[in-house]
Amino acid sequence: MVIIVTKEVENYIYLCEEIENKDFQKRVRNSFEYYIRNANFYKYVGMALSILGIVLPALATILTACEANKVWIACATSTATVASGIFAYLKCSDKQETYRKAAENMKAELVAYATEQGHYKDDGTESFDKDAILFERIESIIQNGYDRIVELDKESEKSGS
Repeated sequence: MVIIVTKEVENYIYLCEEIENKDFQKRVRNSFEYYIRNANFYKYVGMALSILGIVLPALATILTACEANKVWIACATSTATVASGIFAYLKCSDKQETYRKAAENMKAELVAYATEQGHYKDDGTESFDKDAILFERIESIIQNGYDRIVELDKESEKSGS
């Protein structure tokens, strides 16, 4: 997973280098890496838990058909139940989607900024400041991502209590 995250960050980090303000550049880079890392984390954790939730019940069925020791059947079914419960509680799919969406939105903003397209196209006014526009738009992406994750966590807490 680390290799995948590192490769994806390397493929797009050059876009952050276009930002002149070094403090903001660091903020964007760190946020970008954070969203990619978390998107991949929830992707792989969700995948592992989903596989366990599918394979273990099938294994329990096979063990039952083979008249295996009841302890093994109980272990397989209880582990499947725990894996499914953790998957549901963590909301892996929703969080993976939220983090991925934020990372992709940041990529899109950085490409538009670097190529001076869309909101970053100079409108000819003295007050035009593409860095300020980027700052507002990136912070909005970060805030929206944060708000969505908090919402998902609150849903988990409600369903878990």
